[in-house]
Amino acid sequence: MSSEAVIETQGLTKRYGRTWALRGLDIAVESGQIYGLLGPNGAGKTTAIRVLTGLVRANGGQARLFGRPAGSVPVRKRHCVGVMVEEAAFYGYLSGRDNLKLLASLSGGVSRQQIDEVLELVGLAERGNDRVATYSHGMRQRLYLAQALVPRPEVLILDEPASGLDPRGQVEVRNLLRKLNRERSVTVFLSTHLLHEVEELCTHVAVLLNGQVVAGGPVEELLGSRQVRLEVLTDDPQRALRILRGYQAVNEVRSRRKGVEVYCPPHAVADVNEMLVDEGLRVFGLIPHRETLEQLYMRLTEEDEATPTADN
Repeated sequence: MSSEAVIETQGLTKRYGRTWALRGLDIAVESGQIYGLLGPNGAGKTTAIRVLTGLVRANGGQARLFGRPAGSVPVRKRHCVGVMVEEAAFYGYLSGRDNLKLLASLSGGVSRQQIDEVLELVGLAERGNDRVATYSHGMRQRLYLAQALVPRPEVLILDEPASGLDPRGQVEVRNLLRKLNRERSVTVFLSTHLLHEVEELCTHVAVLLNGQVVAGGPVEELLGSRQVRLEVLTDDPQRALRILRGYQAVNEVRSRRKGVEVYCPPHAVADVNEMLVDEGLRVFGLIPHRETLEQLYMRLTEEDEATPTADN
């Protein structure tokens, strides 16, 4: 296990009857990261979080928080983890403030100042004294996030934190998590199926399919390491087409009206330009288009759907 990881799994497996929810899951989240588990429904995201928070027991492998097996973290360290899992469940006849006080009392209680602080953070300061029964689904989701923030945690473990929020609410939650990470060094580990949420917020990502990581790493590195689509504008597109088809680093070349379209690794872009210039062509423009997270995700899921898997 990595000595720097605050959250880590190795070979983690979980089976419900004949269905595998996790198949050898390996992830490592270091302090200060915003780490996203991305995948479609049924990929294993929620199961991984339930194992890490001690809600379910794994069949095999290891899951650790702060270097200790999940479920056996000392009380002192458990207070350093804010958790948002499952559907928000509150007492509807109590106010949002009183619900937070009640939940906090189960682990020793907190000051009124802390309650005020988290209500302000999640945008419920003006509704904190209203009964939860009058809250919309989005407001309940905000209150659930508030209870995770009450202990001023070092680590946040969140299952679909933007679920049920309108676009403005999603942006506000995203900005809040970014602020907590930047100003308080809070490590954030979240599951989501929202591609834009990962690309806008996360520093690291793991794409899960059928309980396994099929791609992962720093978001910029993950996207930057993939092939780019390069628009090449030149004075002789047909000659450029013939030249580049003979270049091994190029995966594909297509003819376009004002030039050629090249698919190649990022490191080959400069070589494409140099090769054409050396052959006497005038290059007016090189326009790279990096693969987006959405394109990467769609390609990975399409590849997975095309590959039959056996139920062990």
